[in-house]
Amino acid sequence: MARLTATDLAVRRGGRRVVEPLSFALEPGTLTAICGPNGAGKSSLLMALAGLLAADAGEAALDGQSLRALPAKRRARAIGYLPQEGSLAWDIAVQSLVALGRYPHGDAESEAGARAVAAALADTGLEDLARRPVSQLSGGERARALLARVLAGQPQRILADEPLAALDLAHQLRMMSHLTRRAHAAKEGVVLVLHDLSVAMNHADRALVLDKGRLIADGPPEEALAPSVIERVWGVKARWLGAPAQRALISDLPQPTHP
Repeated sequence: MARLTATDLAVRRGGRRVVEPLSFALEPGTLTAICGPNGAGKSSLLMALAGLLAADAGEAALDGQSLRALPAKRRARAIGYLPQEGSLAWDIAVQSLVALGRYPHGDAESEAGARAVAAALADTGLEDLARRPVSQLSGGERARALLARVLAGQPQRILADEPLAALDLAHQLRMMSHLTRRAHAAKEGVVLVLHDLSVAMNHADRALVLDKGRLIADGPPEEALAPSVIERVWGVKARWLGAPAQRALISDLPQPTHP
């Protein structure tokens, strides 16, 4: 089980601070949503938590060990990172792409590696596309293939930046169900950058809200995404309707009138 922590963690990009010093601990067995408006520092924070972006101050650690001190392969086995826009250098078959997730383990050709790849293809609904070149995939299929590559690595922590953005509704629901189940049942822990506050409210155990690089709210979604926080951070008056796990966000902005 992997406890992921940030201690006075700050991030600088392009000569300016994009994440101000913040501290928190993410326990295993939980799904955490990082939310905030554009430019809030969400993606930069996620990259720092993955050990892919050097901290300007403080540190990120896994089970008490600084990510900077972890060898690259060990870190890759522990943390699976999915960027917002993944690039593909080669036009290979989907199955071969997904098998790259086993690289940190060095066992893509083994029985265990093959099982992990098959499970990742099944979890993302790509079994029928396993032999198709990635250049022939739709945007949503490509997004699922890149996520399958992360899943094949069977990391202790999955960190994904807007993993639902290119998916249709059915695959969004399927993927959130899988990630939630994986976070809870496997005690691995999942951290997602999400723009859709309803998804965060209905699926996350915890929400971190950033604004201009500062941590504004941290707690259960019912508290961290309360109407008062949404108005403060997003500048929108809104309210939640519906039962728990089925909440919908309703804007209180005046609706246009039609003649």
